[in-house]
Amino acid sequence: KKGKSGGGGKYGGNAEKRRRSSGPLPERAVIVSSNSPSLCSKATREAVRLLKDALDHLAPKPVVAEETAEGDTANNRSAGSGGVCSALEAELAELREDGGGGGAGKGKGKPNPRRIALHSEVTRGIALIALPGPGTSSSSSAKAKKSDGDDDNEEVEDDDKEDEDKKDDAASAEASLPPPSSLVRRVFELHSDPSDSAPVARFVVRMLPLDFICSPHLKPFQAKVAAHLPGALADAKEGASWNLQFQNRAMSTLKRDDVLKTIKEIVKPLNLDLSVCDAEYTIYVEVNPMVCGFSVLKGYEEILHECNLQALCNSLGRTAESDEDDEDEDDEEQDDEEDKQVEVEAEEKAQEAAA
Repeated sequence: KKGKSGGGGKYGGNAEKRRRSSGPLPERAVIVSSNSPSLCSKATREAVRLLKDALDHLAPKPVVAEETAEGDTANNRSAGSGGVCSALEAELAELREDGGGGGAGKGKGKPNPRRIALHSEVTRGIALIALPGPGTSSSSSAKAKKSDGDDDNEEVEDDDKEDEDKKDDAASAEASLPPPSSLVRRVFELHSDPSDSAPVARFVVRMLPLDFICSPHLKPFQAKVAAHLPGALADAKEGASWNLQFQNRAMSTLKRDDVLKTIKEIVKPLNLDLSVCDAEYTIYVEVNPMVCGFSVLKGYEEILHECNLQALCNSLGRTAESDEDDEDEDDEEQDDEEDKQVEVEAEEKAQEAAA
């Protein structure tokens, strides 16, 4: 009998199953690490929950119509802004859907591109959590449904008309969705709360935001940086300092020297100074077998503790209570379920062979 972590076969290793992608490249993402590969799934679920909590704190509140003597007239005046808020609330509701599992959506198992959910395990023990970007519109789902068949064409056409009417509102709502760097910063702010009620990270070690993503090759990276890095540094004053934090995970398609050269060419017209330490802006670049991504971060060392959530909690003298017994029980239950699944499929194959 092969071990649960042995190589070969469909069930030879859980690592291969965890690394499997649940769809195309995400538009934005967060890299999550844990203390050991065995805790990757727990860290992923915790990270998804933390990002959703941060989203709840950063989400704008809907505009409520003022009650005045004019009654309905006041409500009518607020209808325009209400449309934007309704669209934004719809977007946020989709983001908050449960996505801590394998990243697949409901129904036929297709991934929902609007959710905060696990995308894949890019290397052993390193999870990629997908976040939708401003260009991921819910109206695209209606268009996709229309191409699936002609049975519901009339209903789809009605939905398309409604989408056309709300196009501007949806665009405004999507533009308001916070990027991964803002969500991660909010997670760290909540954990740095000095009160006793502040959260404490249990499984997540690092949360590294990727606001912009492309395939892990030089030309796509150069194009992405040229298109988005100047805008990400738009608030930087002339003479501000910056540095590069480069993380390469099992990939040789992008070298640090090429990345630094590309960024220098883009940053040069902005008159910013490259600094080896204590830089005001840190450009974090991640390269792994699944994606290449980058983001611009302020306070990378002093506020974000190099995006290490455990380091922040430790600096405040707070540690999570250990539930090793519970963790062992969870692992045993998961192993038992996997064994049962293997046995069931083995019996089915034996019956098919006998038939």
